[in-house]
Amino acid sequence: MTRYWQACVVKKSHWRRLASIQMAAVALALAQQNPALADECNKLPPSSVTVRLLESDIQTNYQRSTAALKGMSDRYADPRIAILGLTLGKATASAKVATQLLRDPTGRWECASHQVQVEIGYQPITLYVGREFPEGSCAFKEIYQHELRHAQTYRDHARAIVPEIEATLRERFVSKEPTRGPSGSTQARIQSELNDRWLPYIRRLLSAVESQQRDIDTPEEYEKVSKACNGEIQRLMRR
Repeated sequence: MTRYWQACVVKKSHWRRLASIQMAAVALALAQQNPALADECNKLPPSSVTVRLLESDIQTNYQRSTAALKGMSDRYADPRIAILGLTLGKATASAKVATQLLRDPTGRWECASHQVQVEIGYQPITLYVGREFPEGSCAFKEIYQHELRHAQTYRDHARAIVPEIEATLRERFVSKEPTRGPSGSTQARIQSELNDRWLPYIRRLLSAVESQQRDIDTPEEYEKVSKACNGEIQRLMRR
């Protein structure tokens, strides 16, 4: 774990230095080509990063059998475990950039201010209870309450990672100087970087929720739920 973290820090630091060197070289070329435009570039608004959390109502489905639910997730690969209910959240992440541009009279160079907009969350979040358990029954209520913990874990995790994503992207994209480069290149370059580098990073953060979901499903919790309602759940599963 420590060695991996150190490697990530070195790689990230090297990437930032390389990007800074490239931007400085472009800025120098732009100033030499057109000093007036270089001055105008400083009048652009600062770049910004906004991270929006996607949240919606929990969807429910009570039509699938417990056997069908077993095959819907690799979270419960142990054949000894019976799946009474299931909650699945689809990790969602998107990023786009809006750009304000200034171009020099020759059309060869441009400077830009970027507004990076990111949306993250789990959509949809679907809560399943096996159809073997009639709605309104004690067994149904017990399983439903357990699955609500999973649904809330998805929501809590998404909220928890927003500050980290905002801080990381602001460190990369928000600076006192506008982005400079050949005409027509800056917005495409930022969007490509978001797609290739930062969206995979965000998806890795979202996928980390699975370890928290497994922590809910302890052997003690399984035993508690299966024995609830004076054995009603066990009786229904033996039918």
